[in-house]
Amino acid sequence: MLIYKNKYKNMKTKIISILMLLTLSLSAFAADGKEATIVSLDSTKTNIIKILTDKEFSSSDLKLNSEAKIFKDLNLDKVTIDSTNKKKLDVTLKQELKANTSYSFLSVYWIDGNMDFSLWNDISWIDIENSATDENVASIFIKSPKEIVITFKKDITPSDDLEVKLLRQLKISDILIDSDNDKQINILLKDNLEDSSNYILMLFQVSTKEWVKTTFLNWIYDFSTNDSLQDQKITNLTKENVLKKVALNAAETPDTGTSTNILVLLTFIMSSLIFFRRKKA
Repeated sequence: MLIYKNKYKNMKTKIISILMLLTLSLSAFAADGKEATIVSLDSTKTNIIKILTDKEFSSSDLKLNSEAKIFKDLNLDKVTIDSTNKKKLDVTLKQELKANTSYSFLSVYWIDGNMDFSLWNDISWIDIENSATDENVASIFIKSPKEIVITFKKDITPSDDLEVKLLRQLKISDILIDSDNDKQINILLKDNLEDSSNYILMLFQVSTKEWVKTTFLNWIYDFSTNDSLQDQKITNLTKENVLKKVALNAAETPDTGTSTNILVLLTFIMSSLIFFRRKKA
């Protein structure tokens, strides 16, 4: 019990600190343009995500410029520390990796280190070094389409709370203002949404052809699809305002699932802040 309380205390401090940093950073970016709020997510086809906002978008061209990202949370079958090398983590997936696709590996509990990587035509027996030299993850070895080995720079400490995430980035073809509703943005996907799956949407800012920028204050959403993806339709796309959820749970003692989601999303927040600062510079 003492270990859990200490762990939660550290997590709560981290949440509050990051939320303060996030608020200051968002305020700085919003000064360059107007602010908007994402009201809801919906879809009628598996390759379109409809985003309803509280602001109107006006432009001579429906196409918007944005660094939007959508990730699918992949289901993992097994995560174990290598018996002969404590710097290696063996991960088995329930679904196969895909060629010509980008991924993000995130550590959640007790491990420090993340890594983004892309696969090309070959998806077996490939060793990929981490280009981010300041990360604790040194490399990822693709043993097979369902087996990967993550090598860390430091030994991994065994723990019952050992948990990691592997996210697959979906390809986006276009981001458009809806022709019938100027408060709606449509994200057109090259990859289809899948049924009974969890996703994360990151939409920080969009700009029109005239370079009018709109910043979204609630720019990270997690959503899930239902189990009736038939005839290219989704009938029940649910959403959560993730930043609000993080703030609320900072004052509560979360269960394991909730705290896991918070830490995963905080990882995204920190990495995204760095990304957008570099873009602004």
